[in-house]
Amino acid sequence: MRTYIRTAAILFLSLLLVYSCDIGTAIYSEKELEKMYGTTFYGNSKKLENGAVINRGMKLKLVLDNESDSRLPVLLELTVKDAENKIVSSLLFTLDGEEGSIKVASITEDLPAFSLPEDLPFGYYIISSVTKDKNGNKISSSSLNVLNYDQSFNTAVLTAYPGNTTAEQTSLFKLEGNFPAGLDPWLCWRINGIEQKSGFVSENSDKIIWQAPKNGGLHTVRVEIYPFMPPAQTEIPPFAKAELKIPVAIAASNKNKLDSKVWTMFNFDGNFIDTGSRPDKNNIKISGEPYIDTWPTGFGYVFGAEESLSSGSSILPPLGDNKKMPPFSVSLSIAKLQSPASQQDLTAKMSDILVINSDKGLLKIGIKNDIPYFSFADESPVYAKAAVASYSQISAFFNSNKLYFYIDNQAAGEGSLTPDFGSASFGAWTLSGRDGHKDIYDEFAVRLGAWPAFRLKEESRLGTALIAAYGFEGGQIDEGLILSGNIQASHELLSLEQGASLSMDAGPAFPLGFSVSLDLINGQASLELELNNGLKLVIGSNSVIKVGDKVFSNTAAGKTVKGHVSVKIETGNDGLIIKGFDEQTVYLPKEITIASGRITIANSDTEKLELGRLLLASLQGSSSLQKK
Repeated sequence: MRTYIRTAAILFLSLLLVYSCDIGTAIYSEKELEKMYGTTFYGNSKKLENGAVINRGMKLKLVLDNESDSRLPVLLELTVKDAENKIVSSLLFTLDGEEGSIKVASITEDLPAFSLPEDLPFGYYIISSVTKDKNGNKISSSSLNVLNYDQSFNTAVLTAYPGNTTAEQTSLFKLEGNFPAGLDPWLCWRINGIEQKSGFVSENSDKIIWQAPKNGGLHTVRVEIYPFMPPAQTEIPPFAKAELKIPVAIAASNKNKLDSKVWTMFNFDGNFIDTGSRPDKNNIKISGEPYIDTWPTGFGYVFGAEESLSSGSSILPPLGDNKKMPPFSVSLSIAKLQSPASQQDLTAKMSDILVINSDKGLLKIGIKNDIPYFSFADESPVYAKAAVASYSQISAFFNSNKLYFYIDNQAAGEGSLTPDFGSASFGAWTLSGRDGHKDIYDEFAVRLGAWPAFRLKEESRLGTALIAAYGFEGGQIDEGLILSGNIQASHELLSLEQGASLSMDAGPAFPLGFSVSLDLINGQASLELELNNGLKLVIGSNSVIKVGDKVFSNTAAGKTVKGHVSVKIETGNDGLIIKGFDEQTVYLPKEITIASGRITIANSDTEKLELGRLLLASLQGSSSLQKK
């Protein structure tokens, strides 16, 4: 006999009046009575465990075992509750066959099989049983969590953004899988076994933000997948799961560590906090519901349409004492949305990324046809000379009446600004929003002074091997250079008059080896280091390498080099190995060593020396220039 639990009308027990106490209740407590009964659920004759997957046609059976001296129940009620603990169906077994019940010969022996209602929706349910004695007192109860579902889906993949994690770095983990159409899985995230968050995929719970600890180590990220929301406060095995072992390096990440000149900085690492130095940065307004999305190597927030970030206070530095705007830079890192359905047609119109109000008109930075632009007031836009890629950092340096564009820290054109720009007083601003550029925003920064494009580019390329990099953007000379004599700086150019020099320190890299590279535009330069014998090592751009008065070069003197040149100095097994400006290699005796890491570049001629980008890097390892 198969019995279907009803859903059309839920059956309720009639009220049982208790006229006298039963002797059993006086001898045993309720918990002791519970232990006398063992309840087991079966599906198609197989024992069902907590979280078992069943379907509406499965034949279910309940077996109630009791000890010999326990009270015999006269009724058993089965109820089915959904994940929100609402009763969706019930069934009543009785010995006397009262109205609305199914009459059975014994509650503890051979109860008839039953099935879930045929129209019961897929989802998680709790099947509960309660037995009572003739006086209506509860004898035992039990429950089983089950999943009513008859489909399957492919294994989902857990991905980390970025792929490598360092101490204190913020990472995003994303679950990517092809779930059946119409299914909105419930996910539970755990890191090192501790639950972090849970929710539906449609509510963006397929992603989680995590900041790595200071001490590094190996950490486990796990997402448990449920086709539907499980009942609250229950332990149910997941339908599927995905897991990652994340090694965290102790070395801290260099990402976004510009310097103390950062006026505004939004990293968008799971929050909308401005970590810059500007004083009025707490009145940030979020419009719409920006959501996290990813590209192959990272993550950020999607802004555009109704999603925006704004403030009534200025994002730019204030006017100086001369009532002029000081030099500043704006940088925005943006990734294109991956979903074709999310892409917008930008071929016919300008799409603003950032809009800033002023008393002279609107300042706008945006993109048209993948080309960044800048406009102010009613002036014609200034366009960059290069296009953005699937992920790009767009930077603009504003200096008096000049604008310099950089894309991924490469020079991308320049333009002139109206004189009104330098005296404008800026105020409220909006990032993206209605009619704004819709994409994934990774970072938004404003820096006092020039944008250090060359240094940031070399940091990305060389990592820890970089010691110093100077691009002289906007004629800016960053900390670390010691100047001597008559030196003038202009945009990306340093001019040294006769007798002038600059010095920098290789630090702990000098015993192993280092390289110095620069753009030699005009004149003659010499690189000088102090030696242990009190003499000076001089490496000239005129192809002369000498120690004191002794010349070691093997190329005819007077061959002057220009353009992008470099010098390498390395400690080999048999002494110093020097590769000069003209790429000639000289080996110095083993008894000659470098006394300190102070490196001096001097004008070695009467003509003005003009230098461009200057780079100092560690060679980090054994010699690649060993004597053959």
